[in-house]
Amino acid sequence: ADGFVNLHSLILILGMMFIVQVSAEVGLFQFLGILAIKLSKGKPIALMSILCTISVLFSAVINNILTVMILIPLTITISRILKIDPTPYILTEAILVNIGGTFFSISSIPNILIVTAAEITFVEYFLNVGLFSIAMAGITLLFFIFMYRKDFSAPRRRLVDTLDEFNVWNFVQSKRLLYASMASIGILMIGFVLIGPVIDPSKVPPDIFAFTVAMILTIFSAIMGIKPKEIIKNFDLELILYLLGIFVLAGALERGRQEKSSRGRYHNGFF
Repeated sequence: ADGFVNLHSLILILGMMFIVQVSAEVGLFQFLGILAIKLSKGKPIALMSILCTISVLFSAVINNILTVMILIPLTITISRILKIDPTPYILTEAILVNIGGTFFSISSIPNILIVTAAEITFVEYFLNVGLFSIAMAGITLLFFIFMYRKDFSAPRRRLVDTLDEFNVWNFVQSKRLLYASMASIGILMIGFVLIGPVIDPSKVPPDIFAFTVAMILTIFSAIMGIKPKEIIKNFDLELILYLLGIFVLAGALERGRQEKSSRGRYHNGFF
């Protein structure tokens, strides 16, 4: 912690926010979602498996709320095209989004705060929590497929053909920015895996690494025509201010407790 404010946590959170917002602005998540859904060919179990896998993977990288905002409208649109009941898909996605938020140390704000304070590496967290979360996600998916097996109905071939006609590139602002966003997330994940086992965290702190990748992506997106204010306006500034307040309050209480303890030891003759 730096004074009362844990700057390492805040810098890491800001870096992740920049990367996620640029990727969302470009249309990366919509692109991947539509592309994956087209692979299902309208088969109910395949569609359920793909939608839920997307839910878990998206929530493991971006926050749960943004994942729901992307996937629920997408699920409803696909359900209307195929004329199927979206309820089983939406309920299962809602459950799995929460499980996906525990996959990685960067998957949620609480995860980031905990691993930063405890100095837990990305790999350590994944081996102790992530693998268990993956197993739970698989079990949960199988449970819901079994529970809703009688509610699944195969759509008509004509409706499946309508889904196939979707052009995934219509959701993308720029192919270059799309590839840059994908590369940034890939580099980020590889870096987090290497920091600790291979790279000394004191020389390359995870928060500085993430923020550097985020700034490079943001500058490139600005060059390609996306205004920084369009990215920043979607930031959860209330969350940042809330965390600042919590850090200051917790730091003040801790400092006060230490001073009180020191005075107690002094009066008891320890000094």
